[in-house]
Amino acid sequence: MNAVPGVARRDDAILVASGPLAAARAGGIQGMAALATVTLAAMAVAAGGRLASPWPWVLLHGLLAAILATAAGERGTRRLMHAGFLPAAVAGAASPVPAGVWLVAAVVLALTSHNALRERVPLFLSSAAARSRLLECLPGDRPIRFVDVGCGTGGVLVEVARERPTTQCLGLETAWLPWLIARARCGLSPNGARVMRRDLWQHPLRDVDVLYAYLSPVPMARLWAKACAEMAPGSVVVSNSFEIPGVPAESSLPVEDMTASVLHVYRVPPRGP
Repeated sequence: MNAVPGVARRDDAILVASGPLAAARAGGIQGMAALATVTLAAMAVAAGGRLASPWPWVLLHGLLAAILATAAGERGTRRLMHAGFLPAAVAGAASPVPAGVWLVAAVVLALTSHNALRERVPLFLSSAAARSRLLECLPGDRPIRFVDVGCGTGGVLVEVARERPTTQCLGLETAWLPWLIARARCGLSPNGARVMRRDLWQHPLRDVDVLYAYLSPVPMARLWAKACAEMAPGSVVVSNSFEIPGVPAESSLPVEDMTASVLHVYRVPPRGP
């Protein structure tokens, strides 16, 4: 796989990025931070100190969790999530929350991220910097057919349609709320971007020139197999952040955003005899 200057690479990145291993990894980081915090608190009490308020220790736990997450190779928002986990939990437990809030939260989660359970693909939204970098991957000298699989709220579609007005833009999304938002945004697009509520595995890719995906490590091998079987040789697949296992990228473009994203560019090879 092509190396990207300034971007650390880890052979086990795909294994720890999602699923049970990711949960075990996160639990280990939080557990070590908790053990260190309790140990320091016990030492403070033994030295004659008093634990008048839990908040200094809660914040210390957050700091230690962030340091451990950084040492473990976590980036961007993952470090912030580790730092804020216990403070948010303590603040939530101390604040009375009406029962209806949890019902609303559950409904919103179901409308936006049900694929996180079935396909292990959560809702990821491409940053403005990633969208700008993506435009560099698109040919500007001819019309193309562009598909965003798992288009979320349609940000990529709208920008590509605006900056490449001769491009046919189509987004595929199955989660209800992002699909409705994307459909409304594309309806206002002057360049005819379209969005369908459709499973990408049921959608043919034979006429697609450039496919963009911001999914998760889990479906990447399957997506590549579908692209190679259906897309024309020479067509392009661009994956935000998640590499195709075992397939060298034609290029890898670093993105200067909060999550230090990388756009991995692949070209569909010729089919065998």
